[in-house]
Amino acid sequence: MRRHALSLVLPALLTACGGGEEPPSLTQARTDTGPQRRALATLPSVGAKEVMDWAQYKFPTLFPGNPASQPFNYLGVDYTIRAYSTGNYLGVTPSGEIYGLGEFTGGQLQSFGKISDWSSQIQADACGVYPSLCSPGGGGTGTLNACAQPASQALAIGNRYTLNYALTMSGAVNGSGEFQTDALVEAATSFEGQSAVRLALTQTNSLNIPGTQSSTIKLKQYAQAADNGLIRHLGNESETSVVVPVVGNSVTNVKTVNTPPFLNSEFTLQAGQSLTRTNGYTTTTTTTVAGVTTPPMVSNSSLTETVSFEARETIQVQGRSWDTCRYRQVDAATPNVSTTTWYIVGRGLPARIVGSGSGTTQTTELKSGTVNGAPI
Repeated sequence: MRRHALSLVLPALLTACGGGEEPPSLTQARTDTGPQRRALATLPSVGAKEVMDWAQYKFPTLFPGNPASQPFNYLGVDYTIRAYSTGNYLGVTPSGEIYGLGEFTGGQLQSFGKISDWSSQIQADACGVYPSLCSPGGGGTGTLNACAQPASQALAIGNRYTLNYALTMSGAVNGSGEFQTDALVEAATSFEGQSAVRLALTQTNSLNIPGTQSSTIKLKQYAQAADNGLIRHLGNESETSVVVPVVGNSVTNVKTVNTPPFLNSEFTLQAGQSLTRTNGYTTTTTTTVAGVTTPPMVSNSSLTETVSFEARETIQVQGRSWDTCRYRQVDAATPNVSTTTWYIVGRGLPARIVGSGSGTTQTTELKSGTVNGAPI
């Protein structure tokens, strides 16, 4: 199975809850040789508005917020421009030529080609820029459904979740175990130069599965409240401690930056709808074993997945009845492997997660939990 025992609960929970390097240049975005995004919606046309909306989505540190477009004339040339709080400017001429000005251009007016040079990329990212376009047949309505909490609630500072899960594995691999998860919405902070809310999560795993050690995972997730109650995921930092026989403790630190940040748009779907998306990641990893730390390893990757809201249904889990939304997730690279998650309606917390593939089925079920001290 691609998603093993240590990685199922964390992504499901984080989906529900919610300095650095120089930003990539606009030219790098256009010439990126990575997998192309599959468009879930087609824009009627691509003009100045769509170009600048896309730039804000793709490069939020350079072009933060959503300032109003305004006409501007410079040296006899008409532009539609947007001025950003960073001191950067974007402008588009009536003939479709794109210009930028600011620190990212060295203070010089710089051409970035024509709208036609960028149209295919902007169309491919349409659902990320405009989630409301992903409607029946290919995505959600842009409005949060009943399955998850609005960002204003999920990201409220001080929220605390304590969750206990039971795990079983059957098939090619057999075993069992438990997860104890403690998640706290800690503070307003910043991540990679962007304002963010930090969620601190500790997961302790006690496992009886061949080839798997018990471990403790400490993770900090960084997110923002977006429009329509959605959550924009920026990235995370994790620390995993594993007891290795004879050698001692092994500690692995991983920093993941979502490139670009993505929305939890799956929670705009209605029952029977699905969406397909490609998310990019830059990951930096270091490992310390017996006091020796490896040099940082940096990698870039992407994941194309289809997420389907299959049904709303009542299920029995560990002797309790839950009203849930059933979602199924399939990675394009491993179509025979799937993860099905039943989210508790109105809370967005996973009541059950079933991963299947490679001859093994892994089932994780909620045993008990609290939200801000009150039993679920």
